[in-house]
Amino acid sequence: MKEEKLEAFIAFRNKLIDQLDHQKINKFDFTRKNYEYISKYEVNPYGEIESVSAGAFAYQYFNSTAKYYLSTAFEIELKDPEKAYKLRELGFENYEYKNNVIKKVLKLIDYQNVEAFYIEMNSKALEGDLFEIVLLDYEKMIFHTKDRLILNRLKKNNCFSKEIKKSLISEYINKKY
Repeated sequence: MKEEKLEAFIAFRNKLIDQLDHQKINKFDFTRKNYEYISKYEVNPYGEIESVSAGAFAYQYFNSTAKYYLSTAFEIELKDPEKAYKLRELGFENYEYKNNVIKKVLKLIDYQNVEAFYIEMNSKALEGDLFEIVLLDYEKMIFHTKDRLILNRLKKNNCFSKEIKKSLISEYINKKY
């Protein structure tokens, strides 16, 4: 992807994050706007990640797509269970692609200036499972995952804190759609 498209995406993403932080949009609108913006592009889940910006774009693409599929599946569950099932499967597949992107970004930066920790959750199902990864050298570069391989690699590289902390985007993480 060309650098100017990546820069435009990062600017768009940061603007949405600011709107969310200032409660000008809600979590659902944030996800929807991300999905609408990013769905114009096609991202290869197995493609090379050559920069953190490209990684952020791919992460957002797969994360937004997964959330879009899962929220749509929830909406149609009673009307069309078979289609809802297929959408959930696509959602989970995109979460796996997102996790592969995180692995590539962490390898790209060689786990330097990375901080990761479990986050305080309102959801008991996610507490002690979902963790946050912060790339300290990049503005608003935060990833979330439950992937155990990523967790083990973070621990191996001394990037994971045992302390449970409040997410840097706690309101977003703990707000339901």
